[in-house]
Amino acid sequence: MSDLVVAIDDTDGIEEGATGKLAELIAGELAGKGRTTGVTRHQLFIHDSIPYTSHNSAMAFTVSGPSAGEVFGVAARILEERSVGGSDPGLCIAELSDEKARRDLIDFGRRAKVSVLSVEEALLTARRTGVSLTAHGGTGGGVIGALAGAGLRVSGNDGRFRGWLDVPEGETEVSDLLRIRGVEGVVPLSGVIGREETVIVKGRVKTVLLNGRSVLLVCREDGAWRNLTKEEIKRY
Repeated sequence: MSDLVVAIDDTDGIEEGATGKLAELIAGELAGKGRTTGVTRHQLFIHDSIPYTSHNSAMAFTVSGPSAGEVFGVAARILEERSVGGSDPGLCIAELSDEKARRDLIDFGRRAKVSVLSVEEALLTARRTGVSLTAHGGTGGGVIGALAGAGLRVSGNDGRFRGWLDVPEGETEVSDLLRIRGVEGVVPLSGVIGREETVIVKGRVKTVLLNGRSVLLVCREDGAWRNLTKEEIKRY
């Protein structure tokens, strides 16, 4: 069975709730029915006309095994039970085999990073691409971010994974970094890095979604490789 992409948005309030934690709760329950991947955070456009709580970001993950109906049942129940009052939750479940539909969904996601989009446009895009897009409270405005999050996850080249890796500070060989759960690649911003080379790990470490994989980004500084800082990783 093909992977399903699940994305949610607008489930929290200014002082309570967290969409990322809700996405992890949904993914955790679905993990008992199949295989899920890590939750990614996708930054959307910041504009005065767009209502958001803190960062205007959508959350997404993939799941294989359960049917779209089973996924919807779990996700919808959790959204309706756990979303903060006054929020406008949206849910998108996408299974795309048609290449044109994939391109349309990715295009919507990329546009949502740089422009103001409407609920009507989101619903129209969902119908055209054949994905499930539903509102679960409030105004339902979260369908915009949910659809965008799904598109950006489908692109395979946007977003950073939730959670920090348990990597001790200091010099670590690339081959050892690749053994860490959640690290599918160590990728330099430029140049090439070999498995036998070392990376100077500083501070907290997080992976990003690049070419469909969870990768640890590194850069060259003063003749040595190092991981990107917390601030540097925010661009993803």
